[in-house]
Amino acid sequence: MFSETIVLKSNRDSLFIKHKLKQDVEPSKFRFFYICDKIFEGFISDSHFEITTSNKNYRNSFSPHVKGFISEASNDVKIHLNLRLHPFVFALTGLINLVFVVTTIGLVLHQISNSYFEPTTALLIICLFTGIILPLWGYRKDRKLIIEYFELNFCNSMHDKLKN
Repeated sequence: MFSETIVLKSNRDSLFIKHKLKQDVEPSKFRFFYICDKIFEGFISDSHFEITTSNKNYRNSFSPHVKGFISEASNDVKIHLNLRLHPFVFALTGLINLVFVVTTIGLVLHQISNSYFEPTTALLIICLFTGIILPLWGYRKDRKLIIEYFELNFCNSMHDKLKN
């Protein structure tokens, strides 16, 4: 769900792809205000690239981190993308959701056995659903932005996308 590998077939040569990525990716840096000239933060080397976040007017902790490389074979140029949620964000989100699940189940069982209902239980259930939906929404939103960037700049058409 928060990890996928995508291979895009490109109509551009690898030098153009690397040059374009270098134009659109700036080194990661700590900042309070998210006003940037470039589209992404990360780094580009000769053999691979890593995009840690897309530059917007806000910070999305659930944005996928992209590790990728470009492969060439005869006339084929492919861009390999590995999208993952940052491990720390994944672990912290999982831990928080686990606490909400255990607490909610405990409260519901206690209230069922004592035949009463507290409104705070509904609040815990809302927090649990928010803790599940928010990471999904944030990940998919920026995933779409990243995939569209690569498809629009480097691919012949949507039909050239190969998914693993």
